[in-house]
Amino acid sequence: MTVEWGRSVTPCHFGHFSCSCYLLTYSLHVLVAAALTARVLPDVQVVDVGQSATFLCVISGSPVPSVVWYKDGAPVSADDDARVTLSDDRRQLSVRGVLRQDAGMYQCLVENSDDSEQSSGRLIIGGRCDDMLLARAVIHKSSLEFS
Repeated sequence: MTVEWGRSVTPCHFGHFSCSCYLLTYSLHVLVAAALTARVLPDVQVVDVGQSATFLCVISGSPVPSVVWYKDGAPVSADDDARVTLSDDRRQLSVRGVLRQDAGMYQCLVENSDDSEQSSGRLIIGGRCDDMLLARAVIHKSSLEFS
């Protein structure tokens, strides 16, 4: 059944409607699909080894989509790494005690039966105690002292 309202239907029109006339009752369940959008925040995050990193997947659209996270193209599972946690609605991914191998691209894929959308954010490991920079500084300092 198609109902023409003469205006745009938006997600706020979602619901169950009934009309009774004498002994008859007509019911209608309205489900309004809206295009999905996804955005990972922050899009770039710099974290030092040992700190925590958190990405948030901001989603709009309906019906409510499924949410799957990927790191460098591989699915992320909290079951595989105790340092990784996902919120109940899977819109937030956190990594505690970041290690160098945690650096990379984190992607949020949202989808429902009609649509899908993705967004990504990059985790960069900072160099507050970068071994290579420290080694270069020591070598440079020693060469200055002995020249």
